[in-house]
Amino acid sequence: MALPTVQDAGANIDDMSRLPVVRQLGFMIGLAAAVAVGVGVVLWSQQPSFALLYSNLSEKDSSGVIDALEKSKTPYQVSGQGSVLVPADKVHDMRIKLAAQGLPRSNAVGFESLNEGQGFGVSQFMENARYQRALEVELSRSISTIANVENARVHLAIPKRSVFLRDRQKPSASVLLNLYAGRTLEDEQVAAITHLVSSSIPELDASQVTIVDQRGRLLTAQQRSGESALTAAQFDYTQKLEKLYAERIEDLLVPIVGKEAVRAQVAAEIDFTTEEKTAEVFNPETPVVRSEQLMQERMTNGADGGVPGALSNQPPAAAQVPEQAAGAKATTETTATQQGVNSKQKTVKNYELDRTISHTRLGSGVIKRLTVAVVLDDKVTPGDGGTLVRTPHSPEDIERFSGLVKEAVGFDEKRGDRVNIVNTPFSVPQAPEPLPAVPLWQRPDFWDKVKQGFGWALAAILVIGVLRLMGQIAKSIRENAPALRTVPGMPQLAAEATPQPQIQIKPPENMTLNAVKDLAKQDPKLVAQVVKGWVSSDG
Repeated sequence: MALPTVQDAGANIDDMSRLPVVRQLGFMIGLAAAVAVGVGVVLWSQQPSFALLYSNLSEKDSSGVIDALEKSKTPYQVSGQGSVLVPADKVHDMRIKLAAQGLPRSNAVGFESLNEGQGFGVSQFMENARYQRALEVELSRSISTIANVENARVHLAIPKRSVFLRDRQKPSASVLLNLYAGRTLEDEQVAAITHLVSSSIPELDASQVTIVDQRGRLLTAQQRSGESALTAAQFDYTQKLEKLYAERIEDLLVPIVGKEAVRAQVAAEIDFTTEEKTAEVFNPETPVVRSEQLMQERMTNGADGGVPGALSNQPPAAAQVPEQAAGAKATTETTATQQGVNSKQKTVKNYELDRTISHTRLGSGVIKRLTVAVVLDDKVTPGDGGTLVRTPHSPEDIERFSGLVKEAVGFDEKRGDRVNIVNTPFSVPQAPEPLPAVPLWQRPDFWDKVKQGFGWALAAILVIGVLRLMGQIAKSIRENAPALRTVPGMPQLAAEATPQPQIQIKPPENMTLNAVKDLAKQDPKLVAQVVKGWVSSDG
C-alpha cells in the first residue's frame, strides 16, 4: 500500500475544490475534527500516569500538601474525599520530601480547642471531656516526635475524685504506637515513653501505663520486673565490653594482615556481685589517755572542848599517800587519821588504743576472665601471570600477633585469661548472583510508553486515513465528471462530481446570447473559468 505523497495531496485538494460549497464545508469540518482527535490523542499519550499520594486528607492538610507540590513544580490532581494524585514515578520521592516537611499533619485538635469560643451553657462534663481529649492529643504529639514512631494514640482513664480516701482510685493510661516499617523500640525508649505519660498526669504511677505496638505486642511487660531489667542491663554491658575488645583486636591487626583477613571474638566473664566490707583495726603500740578523774576528800574530827587558842587549831601533820596505777584504769584511795584529821584522795584514768574503722564497697562488673579467639587468613601475594599466591603465617608472626592481642585486651594470667590465634585460609567469597530482571510490563514507565506509542500510532492512522479519503474523493470526482470540450483559448476543465448535463460549448462566433445565458445559469464556475482563460490568453 503506497502512502500518499505531497503532490498527490495537492492534486486532491484541487479536485476537492470543485465540490459544492456545502460538501466542501462538511469535508473541512470532518477534517478539523480528525485533526483535533489526533492532537488530543497525542496530548493524552504524553500525560504521565497518576497514582495516589495521600487520601482522606483534611482541608488543612490538603492545602499544605498542594502548596508543597506547587513549590516543587510537581504536577498533581485532586479528587474527591481529600485524595491527591501525582505521577506514578514520583510517589515515593514526594512522600519522602513531604515527610521531611512534616506533611501531612494530624488533624486532631489539642489545646488549640481552648482558644475557641465556648458556647453559652456548656456543661462541666463536656468541659472535662474536652480537656481530657486535648491532653490525650498533646501526649500523642509528643510521643510521635520520638524516632521510629510514626504516630501514637493515648487513652487516659482518669477517675472522678472522691472526698473519701477509701474510694479514691488511681488513674491509668494506655498507649498504642504505630512504628515505621522495619523499626523497633529499645527498652530505654519504652521506659522514656512510660515516664513521659506518667509524669504528665497527676497521681499516675508508671506501673499503670501500658504500651502496645501496632502488632499487638506488649512493650511494657519487661519494665514491671526489676530483676529482669537488671539482667538485661548486665547482658548489654557484657556485649558492649566484648564488642569493644573485638574491635580493638581488629583495629590492631587489620593494618598488618588486611581488612578481610582477620576475625576476632571475645568472651568475657563478668562478676556483677556487689560486696561491702567494714573493718575495725586497733593499734596497741600507741595507747593514749582518753579521760582522767581526780577526787580529793578531807575531814577533821577533833575532840570537843579544850582551851581555845592557837594550840587547838593547828593543822595535822602531812600524811603519806601511796601511788598506784595499773592497766587502763587506776584508782587510789588513801585514808589517814592523825590527830583527828581524815583525808581521802581518788584518781580514775581511762586509756584508749588507736582504732581505725574502714568501710569498703566493691563495685559490680568486675572481669573474672577473658577468652579471646582470633582467626587469620593466609598471606596473599601476587604471583606470576597475575595469579594470587597464598602463604601461611610463620610461627614467629603468630607469636608476635599473640603478644599484640594480649596487650590490647589487658591479658592477666592470674585471672585465667586465654588467647588463641589460628591461621587458616578463608573461603573465597563467591560473586553475588545478579538480581532477576524486572519484567518489562512491571516497570513503572512501561504503560506510559505504551500509551505514548498508541497515541502516535493513532494520530498517524488518522492522518493517513484523511489523506487516503481525500484521494478517493478526488478520484471519484475525476471518474464521474463528464469531459468538456473547450473552444480555442479555453482551458479544459472537469465538471463537478455531481452528474451534470453535458454542455456543448461552441466557438464564440457561433454562440447565441441565449445559449451563453443558459450556460451561465447552469454552471457559473465554468463560465468564470472560461472568462478567466480568455482574459489570460488575450493578455
